[in-house]
Amino acid sequence: MLPKKNYERINKQNLKNLILTSPGERMMDPLFGVGIRRFLFENRTDVLTKTIKNTIANQAKKYMPFITI
Repeated sequence: MLPKKNYERINKQNLKNLILTSPGERMMDPLFGVGIRRFLFENRTDVLTKTIKNTIANQAKKYMPFITI
């Protein structure tokens, strides 16, 4: 069994991959990913901030239900 720190590191890396992966990038699961890069040059607004937060929360809930954001 892995130590707790290893699980934390693995989960952190998996969340990072989820956020950086664009939807459609994975062949077998085209809905996987947040695609944070698409928001890179958008004007920062309250709506955009909510959209990003909701997208991350929804993707994490679907693909990583064992973590709490």
